[in-house]
Amino acid sequence: MARKRASRSRGDSSNPNKVLIVFLVLFILTTLGLGGWIYSMFADRHRGQQLKEEAQKILGEAKTREEWAMLQVYEMRAQGGDAAVLDEKSTDFDQWKTFRAAAIDSSGAELKFIDNGKYKAFDKDRKPFEEAVKTGASDLGWNQAGHRYVKSYRDLVNELRAALKKAQDQHYAVLLEKTALETKYNSMAAVAKTERDKAFTEIKTGNEATLAAAKARTKEMTDALNRNATLQGQITKTNEEFTAYRTRQEAKIRELEEKIALGGLAGGEKDPKAPRPSIAQPHALVLDISRGKPLWDRARGKLLTIDDVARRVTIDLGAEDGVRPHMTFNVFAAGWGDRPEGPFKGTVEVVRADPKTSLAKITSVYDAQGTEISLNDPSPAKILREGSNAWKTGDLLFNLGWGTHVAVAGVIEWTGRRADSPAAQAEEMNTYLRLLGDQGIKVDTHVDPRDGQRKGNLTARTAYLIVGHLAGNGQSGDVRTKAVNDGLAALRKEAAERGMFIISADNFANVLGYRPPRSRTDTELSAFRPGMPAGGAILSARLGDDVSAAALAELTGKWSGKLSGGGTLRLSFKGDGGCVWELQRGVEPKRNYTPLTSAGNQLTAVIDNTPVTLRLVDAGRGLHVAGTGLEATLRKE
Repeated sequence: MARKRASRSRGDSSNPNKVLIVFLVLFILTTLGLGGWIYSMFADRHRGQQLKEEAQKILGEAKTREEWAMLQVYEMRAQGGDAAVLDEKSTDFDQWKTFRAAAIDSSGAELKFIDNGKYKAFDKDRKPFEEAVKTGASDLGWNQAGHRYVKSYRDLVNELRAALKKAQDQHYAVLLEKTALETKYNSMAAVAKTERDKAFTEIKTGNEATLAAAKARTKEMTDALNRNATLQGQITKTNEEFTAYRTRQEAKIRELEEKIALGGLAGGEKDPKAPRPSIAQPHALVLDISRGKPLWDRARGKLLTIDDVARRVTIDLGAEDGVRPHMTFNVFAAGWGDRPEGPFKGTVEVVRADPKTSLAKITSVYDAQGTEISLNDPSPAKILREGSNAWKTGDLLFNLGWGTHVAVAGVIEWTGRRADSPAAQAEEMNTYLRLLGDQGIKVDTHVDPRDGQRKGNLTARTAYLIVGHLAGNGQSGDVRTKAVNDGLAALRKEAAERGMFIISADNFANVLGYRPPRSRTDTELSAFRPGMPAGGAILSARLGDDVSAAALAELTGKWSGKLSGGGTLRLSFKGDGGCVWELQRGVEPKRNYTPLTSAGNQLTAVIDNTPVTLRLVDAGRGLHVAGTGLEATLRKE
């Protein structure tokens, strides 16, 4: 039994089915392991390929960034003048040229930076680089053919150093010259001081001798001055009487001439070649400025600056005030309260109107005697600055017609040509109307010289009637001439009934400050001759009994200065033996009039209820004012 079991047991272990099963299990396990290994190997290979591609991409970006950085380095080295970059045979030059072509298109006249090019990823920091390249091209210049900058910043620095060295040498030379001149000046000043002291000593000795002689003749001089004052008063009175008489006679002559021209005198013969008769008959409101009297309503503005060489002034009126080119103004000195004072100075014409101010040219200049001075005088600047009627900042501007409404009647021969035909008279009228428009004047109505018809109508704002000559020398003539003269007569009658000012065309241009244009070579003077008085108080020799003419003559004018205790004092001496004073110690100034009285060899006055004495000092260049709490030394303006 035992042997039989053993035999069966060996037979079972060698069973082919079990062996096959084991083999199959081992095969499957081997296949699975091999497949897994192969799959893992291919997966690692794919991952490695991806890493390689990513590495190549990063390497390319790094290379591009390196090229971008190298381009900037090469550019700065080229601007600095690095020889290695500028050598056409060097690797640096080739790389700079290649990198630059990828970023900058320099084929045209101007540098053009390439957008979306090789270096587009660096747009954030491209702006500073572009500015550096443009600045370098502007400062150094760019040679496209040679692919290089014309010069380098090193060259510029060397040039600046050379210029600095030259300027330092020049400065040193000037310092040496200045030192030499100072030494020479100090030497001359010492000599001049010695000579001046010597001269002052001689002058003092002479003054003392002259004073002693003058004191010996004081009574004789006083009597002579008193006689002179009396004679001056008589002359003034005689002049006034003669002026009044002449005015009456001239008015009578004008009245008779107009009556003759209109056939108002029996047997009056009319000469066709006689001067044109005026239709401005004597009237209570007729303006006659032939003597330059101040018939102004108010000052329009002031002079701000005076260029006496270019004959240009700046005024405080501009386009915002209604000023336009070609507007004109008369110029007078400024008195108290912005009133005109002193003789007529001249005229200006606006050439450019800015918003707040305007530039004007000087069109005429007059001296203190009313005589016009040619603008072609060889020393016009000296005349304006130092003449007897010098122009000053603050002088007042006047234009009687600015902003007003007017009517125009008569034959206006404005350009100086004799206009006989209706067409010529109409052309002259239109020229004058344009002149009024340039002056800011509104023409409400005028009589058409072609047919005598009135264009427009008088209004409540019409202030002036500007009259010219009668048509046809005042003769009835043809139908057109009669119609024109009838139209003028009707307009003149209506203007007189309304109380309008009646003025000639020439006189109206004068009160506007208008002067016809003249060339720089034209020496002819205008026909306007202003007379005295002109503006402000009239200086005369009619003095008070207590003040001598000699004493007042030395003081006449304006004096101003600072008070010793603070504040300012201004005195304006008049020809009537008194003065206007203005005292300012606070915000509001005080102003009043005081008569002058004599006290020995001094004058006395009352200023702000304080008695003061007035005495000339410093050889007449100063005026000492002394009183209780009121002391100052004034200088003449």
